[in-house]
Amino acid sequence: MKLGFDAKRLFCNRTGLGNYSRTLLHHLAQHAPSRDNYHLYTPSITLEEETIAPFTDYGAPYIIHQTDQNLKGWWRTFGLGQDLAQSNIDLYHGLSHEIPTGLHRHGIKSVVTIHDVIFKRHPEWYPWIDRQVYGFKWRYSCRHADLILAISEHTKKDLIHYYNVDPKRVKVLYQACQPSFYEGLYRPFGPVQRRYNLPERFLLFVGTVEPRKNLKVLLEAYNYLPQNQQIPLVIVGRGQLPRWRPHYPKAVHWLTDVDDTSTLQALYQAADALVYPSYYEGFGLP
Repeated sequence: MKLGFDAKRLFCNRTGLGNYSRTLLHHLAQHAPSRDNYHLYTPSITLEEETIAPFTDYGAPYIIHQTDQNLKGWWRTFGLGQDLAQSNIDLYHGLSHEIPTGLHRHGIKSVVTIHDVIFKRHPEWYPWIDRQVYGFKWRYSCRHADLILAISEHTKKDLIHYYNVDPKRVKVLYQACQPSFYEGLYRPFGPVQRRYNLPERFLLFVGTVEPRKNLKVLLEAYNYLPQNQQIPLVIVGRGQLPRWRPHYPKAVHWLTDVDDTSTLQALYQAADALVYPSYYEGFGLP
């Protein structure tokens, strides 16, 4: 059986969706090897080689397919089905919410993983055009995928509620976490501390800087702490810097270039506590 996968997040995303894609494909090759190669379809590759090396090394069981079309977003939704048919793909797995249109016309079975439906529950966090695009993709996946994988019971309930999906078509399959996070490896803090000029004690926040993660409220609440309880706060994450930056507490360290797991592990292990005030999560890796 020839398997195809949506690999855009695998090759272009450092956070949850990318980690899910990389971990799943890595474990699949380890524990359920196929006599055929795994075919990875992506419009581009933007991550550093260190992150994606297991999928690009010579001899790896992966074949990477990229498009030469200029409208890469259009290709991923409307043109990819033809490419899958030409490669004789039997089963396609959309790893992040969507599958290309028309797979059924080519006799290709499909699985889609849906992580959350946040744009439905909190439309105020998303521009109008994004909600329309997401709505089309989620709705099409729910109608046409042969199997829907939800990463939590909560996401399954949301799919049933918002898209009237037959519960029998949805299977809850929790996400895998990178082994490095649960193997108990000690990561020395000294090199990381010197690189970022960090204090010995600190609170830690990790996440993309967006309204859903509730960072603004965290910083506002921090300002109410008595001075002798204001342990420095280390924020790890990229995103749009909020307008209220002048009101940041002085004891905040903002790290926007943490790209490797070992550095993140060292920060987790050295922190006094992890602060996670998110308004909403599909469950997932957080």
